[in-house]
Amino acid sequence: MKKRFYLMASMLLALAACALPGGAAYADSISVQPSELVRVYDGDTFFVNIPSVPAVFGENIGVRMRHIDTPEMRSHCSTDAAKDHELQLADQAKLQLTAKLQGASTIELRNTGRDKYFRLLADVYVDGVNVADQLKADGLAVSYEGDTKTGWCLDPPTA
Repeated sequence: MKKRFYLMASMLLALAACALPGGAAYADSISVQPSELVRVYDGDTFFVNIPSVPAVFGENIGVRMRHIDTPEMRSHCSTDAAKDHELQLADQAKLQLTAKLQGASTIELRNTGRDKYFRLLADVYVDGVNVADQLKADGLAVSYEGDTKTGWCLDPPTA
């Protein structure tokens, strides 16, 4: 019985690996039509449908942009003034990302992987331009590699 369970589990994992972006059946780059955009959560996270993969993996899937952090929509700042400051920046980052994605001819997710929350982790390009680089240049994002986040409570952190 145990042997049968492990065989079934192995087969399911192999099938899932082929269905996930970056798996054997898919390239390292995924194109998404702007019409497949479900919603933008904040300046570095959005949700899309990826019709080329099974719905369990590609429907309403979160995408977290690689290498950046933007202000949080749920501020953890200690003062009201600092919270207001962070939320204002968070709104700007979200609006800018929304406008870029909705106005795109093509959205490309490159260098895909998964983060600890099962979201896609990707370099996001809109019409061939790296969105993370644009957000950093506009002061709405900083470099981030998964370590301790820099707070946005007072002034925007340096990139």
